[in-house]
Amino acid sequence: MATALAITLIPLLAAASEPGRAAPWADEPMSLTVWPARTVLPSTTRSHHRVVHVVNGTSSPQRIDTEQAEFGQAADGRIDFRPPGPLSAASWVTVSPSAFRLGPRESKRVRVDVRVPDRPEPGERYVGVLFKTQPKPARGNVQVAGALASQFLISVPGRATHRIIANEIRAPRFAFWGPIRLTLPIRNAGNVHRSYTGPRRVVAKVGNDSLAFPEFTILGNSRRTVTSQWVDPPLFCFCTASVTLATGDGTSVTRTARIAVIPLPQMVGLLAAALGLFLLTRKGVRYQRALLAAARRGRH
Repeated sequence: MATALAITLIPLLAAASEPGRAAPWADEPMSLTVWPARTVLPSTTRSHHRVVHVVNGTSSPQRIDTEQAEFGQAADGRIDFRPPGPLSAASWVTVSPSAFRLGPRESKRVRVDVRVPDRPEPGERYVGVLFKTQPKPARGNVQVAGALASQFLISVPGRATHRIIANEIRAPRFAFWGPIRLTLPIRNAGNVHRSYTGPRRVVAKVGNDSLAFPEFTILGNSRRTVTSQWVDPPLFCFCTASVTLATGDGTSVTRTARIAVIPLPQMVGLLAAALGLFLLTRKGVRYQRALLAAARRGRH
């Protein structure tokens, strides 16, 4: 299965040029599109053939080099690429052509072949095919290059382990007003990814409100922390936020957090207003008494 997402963002990498020589600056920003961004390969076969589309969005030619890398996932969902190790599944992946030139606004179909060896350890392997542009001059003594990746989640024949562990919701015990941040830490202790998208999307229930978390995927043996915002809580309540999460093995877990919404600033403001009104009234009563006393003394 391939996701329909196309990536057009290019991370910039700076490298020093020759000292004392400022290269002319490239006015046109780099633009490269790679799709699909992510492909999930099933374990039903050991050989896979896929096509990745690469598009040059600029009016200048670009030379593209490819490279295979492993990748993992940070808690915030960021994908971290790293050089392949000796036992990496990057050696299972072949890219053709491995280097090519794209003319202005030109697109290229790149073939990716994946061959799973005999008797690998069950689970998933995560390999990224990187498409790297050549360095271009930028302002100052720097050169700028970019890289995009098409991610391949390779399922290996054998037993797949599904085990999602969710901790309790992190939320403030006391709040004065919204928005109130709800954070859900999750760990995938299994060896395959799990996606919470569409009908599987994680939703928190707080009273009559439903708070949807962003759609996300958690890779095998990874951790994720996802957040949602309770934008408009009631003025006063002792509420319970709850999340029911499918663990992937046919069961589900529920995690909760208790939140007391107390309008303390408003209460302090009302108290200050009441106190001020009391003092003002008391001062007025004293003034009226003083006038009456003066009037009585005048009669005598």
